[in-house]
Amino acid sequence: MAGQRTGLGASMGAPAGQQQSDAALLEQIIKRNQGAFAEVYDRHSRPVAWLAHSLVPGHLTDDVLQGTFITLWDSSHRIAMSGESLLPWLMGTCRIHSKALLRKEHRHRHEATDSAVAGGNVEDEALHRHLIAAIEAHISGLSDLDQQIYRLCIHADLSYDSAAEQLGITSSTLRNRLSRLRSGVRRRFGSD
Repeated sequence: MAGQRTGLGASMGAPAGQQQSDAALLEQIIKRNQGAFAEVYDRHSRPVAWLAHSLVPGHLTDDVLQGTFITLWDSSHRIAMSGESLLPWLMGTCRIHSKALLRKEHRHRHEATDSAVAGGNVEDEALHRHLIAAIEAHISGLSDLDQQIYRLCIHADLSYDSAAEQLGITSSTLRNRLSRLRSGVRRRFGSD
């Protein structure tokens, strides 16, 4: 696939026939250059996919791969490369997403079992969906950082330390912001 983009490096500042370094591509991704992102994806998606495949069931591999590269795009300005390749950072992020997805799958399996035992009330389920949509609308009005904290800690079920590392903030800052976020949701919606 990388061969399909032979002219890309030249158009982004590399001499014709030379590949740009991951550091140079990261700088372009920070500026929201989709071509640079595609180049990094082409360069590193295969090893990241293999790692994901070794960590999660096959049907979840694409979710982990997608989550890893979305995190690259969303957090590009916070990435501090160690070395010349983005691959170590991508592999670490892949491991974090894999663990979070496995925890989420485990939790959902137990919730489904609990719901089946309780005899799921259609009206309660509709109210629950409505409440979730209202909470999501409330969260979308928060700062980008608070939205990312919510997405990583609540939806992706990352540990505080992992989420803080991805966001480039301290764990205590993340905990404080998440606590305020949860308190705001409780005040607004009366949920625990």
